[in-house]
Amino acid sequence: MSDKPRLLSPAAYGSLKGATAAAFAVATPQGTAEAFAQLTRNEPRSLRKYADHAHELFVPIDIAADLDRAAGKPIMARALAQLAGCAVYGVSGGTEARALSAIKETGEAVAALAQLAPGAWGLEQARAARADIREAIAALAGFDAALTQRIEGGVSAFARTAADEEGSS
Repeated sequence: MSDKPRLLSPAAYGSLKGATAAAFAVATPQGTAEAFAQLTRNEPRSLRKYADHAHELFVPIDIAADLDRAAGKPIMARALAQLAGCAVYGVSGGTEARALSAIKETGEAVAALAQLAPGAWGLEQARAARADIREAIAALAGFDAALTQRIEGGVSAFARTAADEEGSS
């Protein structure tokens, strides 16, 4: 690997290699770079390097998008978002279904928080509350996206970049 300083840790870059390998595993029935090469640009030899920790090459963004589409889930997008300190939430489903999910998940998060008496925040209770909160956030983000699509046909506030939000202040 290069001796030049990088912004992220070797483990962080390794997580991108791991995500690439995971995406290859589910992107085609065969789960191989060779099979995925039929669906995107680049040859199998290059594609294998993107998942190999011994190589400095990383998957280009357009191929990462192809991988996520072929995998049917945002494996690469989630890996990149996690490194940026962000999260990726699905936005499929109708507004009504999203509303019901948001109500359910938010209620569960509130109930979990209500059970955490002051000074009684044990590790397991905190983990359970955090899981409920994350599920509520995901459900609310999905509901926001569904509402935005219905109202504006546009992008949810959760999907806008920090630059977009700074420009509107």
